[in-house]
Amino acid sequence: MTHTQTRENHIGWRTPESEYFAVCTQMLSIPRDPEIIGKVDAIVAWPGIVLERATTQAIKVYNAGNGRHLLVAGYHVPEVAEDRFTLDGLTGLGMVRTDGVHTQVHANHAGQQANWVAEKVKWLGIKNFALYVPAFHLPRAMLTIIESLRRLDLLIPIIPVPTVMSPFEPCVLDSKTGERNLSQMDVIHGEVNLRMMKYQRPNDNGTPGDVLTTPLWEDYLQWLYEQPLLKSVI
Repeated sequence: MTHTQTRENHIGWRTPESEYFAVCTQMLSIPRDPEIIGKVDAIVAWPGIVLERATTQAIKVYNAGNGRHLLVAGYHVPEVAEDRFTLDGLTGLGMVRTDGVHTQVHANHAGQQANWVAEKVKWLGIKNFALYVPAFHLPRAMLTIIESLRRLDLLIPIIPVPTVMSPFEPCVLDSKTGERNLSQMDVIHGEVNLRMMKYQRPNDNGTPGDVLTTPLWEDYLQWLYEQPLLKSVI
């Protein structure tokens, strides 16, 4: 039997799940090799709920001389944030290069983190940046930042860099027990169902949600691949 290849066989139809899968694969396809990291204007560390792993990797890259600025978004547990994410705390995480470092220290949620990053980008005149973030949190983090930048009429290239670690490693800090008893595999479904899709919907007052919608993401992605930063490596 000959299988007939048609347009319909390949395109299928959109569902929330297929759109999320598309966003993930599209983000992971954006070049992030050393050549392009060496050309970015800033390094951004986004702790998420995995604490210091994304931050230590971003610090290592910044110590090597990449970027003019290092932006470290805040952490949601105040006492932990004051211990790990002040300038002194970052030095304890291996930071040697201290010029151009900006840290938010504490933020209650991703929207506050993204707004802080967007405001720093505008104030410092940052042209583009590499975003270091735990893999499970990458889609929501990047879409939230793009939305925050959009609200300030800013459009810049972002290079997403997922944290290098096993998805099964206990890494998520339980703020009540102080233990790391959950892995990225444990929290990924809540990240998608309870947060990302919820925050893509408009707010009760009709304003856009904190997370960029899929159509606007697709517009951004098309624009991104037309920028010199990416054209120089593909």
